[in-house]
Amino acid sequence: MERRGSKSGKDDSVKQKQTWTCGKCKRDFKDPDSKIMECERCAEHFCIKCLKMSDNGYEFMCERPDVHWFCGGCEAKVVESINNEREIEKRCEAFFADISQKISAYEERIKFKLDGCVGRKEMDDALIKMNDNFESSLKKTELEMEQFRQVIKDMKESVITKASSEELINTWADVAAKQVNDSLTLASEEVKDIGKAIQDVKVARLEEEDKEARRNNIIFYRVPESSAASGKDRIAEDAAFCTQLLLDLQAGIVPEDIRKVFRLGRRIDDGNPQRGPRPILVQLSSKAAKNLIMENLYKMKSMEAKFRSVIIAHDMTKAEREDCKALVEVARQRTENESGDWIHRVRGPPGHMVIVRMRKV
Repeated sequence: MERRGSKSGKDDSVKQKQTWTCGKCKRDFKDPDSKIMECERCAEHFCIKCLKMSDNGYEFMCERPDVHWFCGGCEAKVVESINNEREIEKRCEAFFADISQKISAYEERIKFKLDGCVGRKEMDDALIKMNDNFESSLKKTELEMEQFRQVIKDMKESVITKASSEELINTWADVAAKQVNDSLTLASEEVKDIGKAIQDVKVARLEEEDKEARRNNIIFYRVPESSAASGKDRIAEDAAFCTQLLLDLQAGIVPEDIRKVFRLGRRIDDGNPQRGPRPILVQLSSKAAKNLIMENLYKMKSMEAKFRSVIIAHDMTKAEREDCKALVEVARQRTENESGDWIHRVRGPPGHMVIVRMRKV
């Protein structure tokens, strides 16, 4: 947690160059010893007067790095995030416990089938011994053989129902081997299902991490490429263009909200007029700043001509882009089938996009 003030731990040379704006009273603080609190989630700053925090309370917070502070707008979200993380951990533990239990069950089932093979072999040996003594115990052997043949018949009907006459299994060992093979095949398929479930969890986790990395980003489209000779100058011109657009949008954005501006993709200077300008990714300081921009995009219609052609959109993951593309296609088809002055457009943030019906402007 970074706290502004006499005990922030920063060099004087760094503190003298910084200005902190209170998120509530909007007052600028340039004094390096100003008593300012910074939210650990949204990085917004608040003076202790607006927080109704005493000097002693501020000193206590500065001296205790193990105590975390969040602004009123973020505190509930932080608590919710902690609860969600705890719930995810519980579900993961239950999921892997279930996997372990299933694997143990598969091992027991396989062991049971293998043990069954041994028992049937012993019965086969006993049958051979009874045949050797056939003449001395004819009646007894005939009875046991009849019972034995009936067991074989029953097992053949249950195990090889779909087999052809040339494929009939004629010994106990063959029957046991086929049953074990079927059981191993079933167990292998179930283990594959578990592996797929684990992979799906990993993919979902990576998708969430990708979303989190992009949550403060926006993309600028149709911004003309700079003709400056050096890469440094081109980057500076792109940053100046995007910064000026966001400031003119009058959405409450300040230059400090813009952390990084850079073009996406490799620059190709082949003079091809059909090659459009590369999109620009803008990293913002917080999701709150991004929301302010997205909520005020309607103002771009009344801005300078050089800004009106620019499109600002969310920085979406690959999966989100595919979902958006599919929704756009559905909206296009609905518009083609629409009668009157109605069109269909995709609206909403990634993950919550919907198709809305609106009148043509």
